[in-house]
Amino acid sequence: MKRSNKISLAAGIVVWVGLACCYWFRPGPLALITEYPAWTWPVLAGLSCVVVVLANWRAALVILGMSALFFLAISEEPWSLARGLVPPGSGVGQPGHLRVVSANCAGGDAKAAEEALALSPDILLLPESPSRADTARLCKKLYGNNGGYVWNYDCAIVADGKVQEVPFGKHSSFFTAARVTTRDGQVIGVVCIHLVVPPYHYNPFSRVSWISQAQHRRNQLEQMRVVREFIDQIPPSIPLLVGGDFIAAAGDPVYRPLSPRLRDTFRSAGVGWGDTLINAMPIHRIDQVWVSDAFKPMRVEAVKSIHSDHRMVECDVAGQPGH
Repeated sequence: MKRSNKISLAAGIVVWVGLACCYWFRPGPLALITEYPAWTWPVLAGLSCVVVVLANWRAALVILGMSALFFLAISEEPWSLARGLVPPGSGVGQPGHLRVVSANCAGGDAKAAEEALALSPDILLLPESPSRADTARLCKKLYGNNGGYVWNYDCAIVADGKVQEVPFGKHSSFFTAARVTTRDGQVIGVVCIHLVVPPYHYNPFSRVSWISQAQHRRNQLEQMRVVREFIDQIPPSIPLLVGGDFIAAAGDPVYRPLSPRLRDTFRSAGVGWGDTLINAMPIHRIDQVWVSDAFKPMRVEAVKSIHSDHRMVECDVAGQPGH
């Protein structure tokens, strides 16, 4: 192998290992890098091979091999796409089965919220919630006199059953929580979240972008610290659902305060292309549903919307035996 080829190979390995470490550890000062979806790097590398192969086909093969390894090891999309090839199992409507839908309402658009009607949710999470009156009307359409809801100006929860708000002081404007008693008597803790919106600075050649993205990560982590403080007050015996619009890429440290009590339903039961933002061409899975061990995730998928810039999350879970 020529010396120049060896240098190129070594440089490529260093770059891929460095990227893998960034996405594995996600350090705050490098938050700008992980704001880009993990799969974008293999795609860019694959496109570069069109040029490289003309000069050195062996180097192109090495680049493609490292790209594929990175894609399979870091990105979640290939695994959810593979799970999507398996026919869905039955279970909807069975005792203990719940359908949870998270539908971002695009700044309070009632039409965006009403799109969830077609998915027949048992529990509906509405980040960027519509008005209180619109939320009440939606609850009536979904469940008649059998449903309930809790609302604040940024988050709402609508459910089939008795819904009682669980307040948490003055710092909870970015989430709302409820104690939901389903028709079969199951008591569930439910939290709907909408974290702070990021700065729109993504230029890797700008110092401002690096600083603002790192600060945004710290702001969201502080919000999630408050959420963790709240859910720690909920007895472990109560099944817990937490979801909404986290405005953070899948795998971001922002989600770590939810562990180990909760787990990301899409990781084990997600099917298809699960990214939710933006609706027309989704590249990030920022809308998620997390559950405690009382629930078994059955099937989770992103559903295209019309009136929102986000896709909806449709999440089917089943109660675990012994809970």
